[in-house]
Amino acid sequence: MTDLGGRVPDARDIAFRDARSGRRLRAHLVLPDRPAGEEATPGPAVLVIHEAMGLNDDTRRIAGEFVADGYTALAPD
Repeated sequence: MTDLGGRVPDARDIAFRDARSGRRLRAHLVLPDRPAGEEATPGPAVLVIHEAMGLNDDTRRIAGEFVADGYTALAPD
């Protein structure tokens, strides 16, 4: 497991609608930790693609490992 130095990333499942079809989509979003009061600034990001079984706990874990290097990770279902 990745060492985050005692920090806990902001990780959550999100849902949104496709602008063209209106279809509801799900994803897991993991944001890197930042000091309290610091505004979000653009930074590196990675898209985590799941295997055939869809979005699961293993895909969520893999997405979470990228925050140690300062990445925002999105794992769509």
